[in-house]
Amino acid sequence: MDHVANERAVVRPPDHSAQTAAVVRAVMLNQMLFTAGHSLTTGGFLTYFISEFRPSGFWYALLLIAPELAASLSLIAKRVSIWIGGRKRTWIAGLIGGRLFALLIPFALLWHDDTTNRTPLAFILICILAWSLLQGIGYVSLISWLSDLVPEVNWGKLFSRQYVAKGIISLTVPLAAGLARAYYIRNFSPHTARWTYSLVFFTGGSLVLLSVFPLLKFPDIPWTETNGKRLPGWCFGRASLRDVLPKGLVFLLASRWWLAFFQGLSQAIMTKYSIQELHVRLEVYYALASLMWGLQLLFTPWAGRLSDANRERSTFFWSLIGVSFAALCWYFATPETWHWLIVAYGLWGLFSFVNISGQNLCLKLSPSGDNVRQYALYDQVSGFIAGVAGLIGGLWFDTMAHAWTDQWPLLAYQVIFLVSFIGRFTAAFWLWPIPDRSRIPPT
Repeated sequence: MDHVANERAVVRPPDHSAQTAAVVRAVMLNQMLFTAGHSLTTGGFLTYFISEFRPSGFWYALLLIAPELAASLSLIAKRVSIWIGGRKRTWIAGLIGGRLFALLIPFALLWHDDTTNRTPLAFILICILAWSLLQGIGYVSLISWLSDLVPEVNWGKLFSRQYVAKGIISLTVPLAAGLARAYYIRNFSPHTARWTYSLVFFTGGSLVLLSVFPLLKFPDIPWTETNGKRLPGWCFGRASLRDVLPKGLVFLLASRWWLAFFQGLSQAIMTKYSIQELHVRLEVYYALASLMWGLQLLFTPWAGRLSDANRERSTFFWSLIGVSFAALCWYFATPETWHWLIVAYGLWGLFSFVNISGQNLCLKLSPSGDNVRQYALYDQVSGFIAGVAGLIGGLWFDTMAHAWTDQWPLLAYQVIFLVSFIGRFTAAFWLWPIPDRSRIPPT
């Protein structure tokens, strides 16, 4: 009897399954609203809006990498969140503040008759920089907060479901909106058609602001240092460099940053090539994007299960190898063989493995309860590197195009695509020194 009584007296760990399920449902609704709005103000809509001003290769690169350049400053997110009073408040403030700047972008059309178009392009650039900085600070604060709301063993489930929600909307909303816009502007004058972007931006901004509400009911989690103690309000972090950047995380960052550089090198050039050389229409662009998102949606649950089995490293390695071959497809694509883009977007469907395994490996290699700096280094600083590489790619392209256009009109594009492929392929090999977590049972 005493033995039975002692067994009953054992304190069981609290059951977090109900809270985890509630957080997952709220995150999915949040992500669906955010993605629906964000997809109407970025991607093809923003790119094609910018193309109305016929920017040069350098301006294309500058405007398309501006979000990454600004978001990289989200390294200050920890300081901001301590100053504001929590990661939840920082996320909300960053999201709302950034969206207000995004809503100003369509007003660039007021200067559309500017001879050089530098005035509207500069206005768009300023809006994008402010918007991306605030949203970047909010985003890393959100991910850090969510990682404390849900146990580590469920991160794969949480972030794969978040990615599923993103994929469902990305698969449907942008394509439907692009087709609807193409249908309704058929009889519009070019000037009136340009102003339809204003309605798209306003609708997108409203949906993003609504995305805040599903997560409002969950509590903020106090900051902790790596030893598990709560941070005082005046402290910005005293952990040693070894605590902040463990050895495995250093190699993960090296892989991520290497990949970011070679992706950024061709990012704007791919957009320019698609629109100006291959003449891909907006609705075709969104059809290709829907193919990519459909495959990502199919693979995402699998990626989440691999993550919860501690197989992030091998998943990250092989998916990086796979997606790198998409750059070769761009190399082979010409106006006569543009269908290679279908293969490229299909390979990009593997990014669900890249994104989920990389993010979760970063969080697992980071100090528990104090991971916003590490995630900012992984996600936002890689964006800065991609941005710098985009500027280099834009300038390099303009130089080559000026020298070669008369004899080899597409050669400048193909050189950049080939170099980008080599860099993307080799990014995976930085992961070898990271310990294999698959031998560690989930806890």
